[in-house]
Amino acid sequence: MDPINVKSSSPHSWFLPKFLASDYYLKHQIDVFTSGSVQLADILYSDSAFPYFMEYVEQEGGRSMLEFFVAATNFRQQLRHDSPLFDAAQAQSDAMVLYD
Repeated sequence: MDPINVKSSSPHSWFLPKFLASDYYLKHQIDVFTSGSVQLADILYSDSAFPYFMEYVEQEGGRSMLEFFVAATNFRQQLRHDSPLFDAAQAQSDAMVLYD
């Protein structure tokens, strides 16, 4: 069997989309957002909450800060992912793009 097809037929590819569309996931989101202890990560990684948060931040004049935060976080994750291939000079050059 082709490894690509095996990967695409994993249990995650079967169940995750159904779970994300289920009442159980909706209840989980409601529980998280009404618990009184919502963390920034809960909002940033929520497909349903992030657009509203982005709109709020834009109304408050902080869109550029949020965009920088998201870009810097993605950059850090990419560096961690590519750590065996890490080139300090290239990483510094790429990081400077975030500041411009």
